[in-house]
Amino acid sequence: MKTSPRPVVESLPPATAELFAFRRPRPGRPQLLSAVVCPLTAVELDVALANIAHWDSSMLPLRKPMDSAGGKTRLIFSFNCAPDPALSEPLLAAYARSGNVRRAFAGIEVRFCNLPPDKDRYERGPNAQCSPYGAKAGPNWLFYETLKALRGEARFIFLMETDCRPLKSDWLRALQRVCRKHDDAWIVGAPYLGA
Repeated sequence: MKTSPRPVVESLPPATAELFAFRRPRPGRPQLLSAVVCPLTAVELDVALANIAHWDSSMLPLRKPMDSAGGKTRLIFSFNCAPDPALSEPLLAAYARSGNVRRAFAGIEVRFCNLPPDKDRYERGPNAQCSPYGAKAGPNWLFYETLKALRGEARFIFLMETDCRPLKSDWLRALQRVCRKHDDAWIVGAPYLGA
């Protein structure tokens, strides 16, 4: 019988704690997921829109309302590029048309990290031109800039790539349970099993 690997939970190292100093909830308040963050590029817009439709129809974030004593979770899309209404407006409109997604989240935010060209790189192949940060620096810098923008605003963040889909309804409640269980965690996820 094959079993799933146990999640890895790493505590925040002291040096990193200052850089990503998330505001801790007051004692006695539930540990809640502050945001579901979807990092993406312009070419992923159609997939992000399909995800919102999927969450609204067949893979509900919540089947019934949660006690929101600690506040509702925000839905954030974070682009690598400069602000562009052609990217933000379709996401805002899809959210406005949704029923179940709107009820599950506190609101939607579309953010733009405006990465400079030397940081916004994702080149494949042996002859890829490198920037000082590497040929595939873009996803890392998108992650760093997104978290930096959210420090002080969020306690727990679930990073959800556009090519990931929930496997069952009520997935937002399941994420909230993980946050409450691991209230001192820096990273919760599957262990790296590569070489």
